[in-house]
Amino acid sequence: MNDELQETARETELELREEVDLANSRANEAKRKMEAVQESMADYENTIAKFRELVSQLQVCILLVVVGTGFEIWLDLS
Repeated sequence: MNDELQETARETELELREEVDLANSRANEAKRKMEAVQESMADYENTIAKFRELVSQLQVCILLVVVGTGFEIWLDLS
């Protein structure tokens, strides 16, 4: 009976170790995916910032062209 209990305990321990290993593996994979998403998000934020800067520069250029060519009446300056 004692041998039987020890065998059951060993089997249970092995099963639990396998479950822990699987859980650790899943956690590591989730961490890798999160890091990849964070990196993508940083890239997107950088791209958006560059786009906003470019739009700002182009708005200044448009304003200079309009003012420089005497088309101020087309601007709503009120």
